[in-house]
Amino acid sequence: MAKHERREVSREQLYASVWAEPMSAAAKKYGVSSSFLSRVCERMEVPHPVRGYWALKAVGRAAPVPRVLSRGQSEVNTCRNSRNEQ
Repeated sequence: MAKHERREVSREQLYASVWAEPMSAAAKKYGVSSSFLSRVCERMEVPHPVRGYWALKAVGRAAPVPRVLSRGQSEVNTCRNSRNEQ
């Protein structure tokens, strides 16, 4: 049976999560895949690191972190995790 969790996260919280650690680690905290979290970032217009960012950062060659642009008021968006849990 599929277990659906509904979590609310602000754009600012999501931005802080994906720029603090690799997408796979941030996704694990939310209980989703990194590709799902990437799609959520795109839908919420949150800039996220490109593939290889963390490897480049480790050797001092990463691009600067972009700012999260305002979309008016601070919005709260919801995403549903539809992974099957047994």
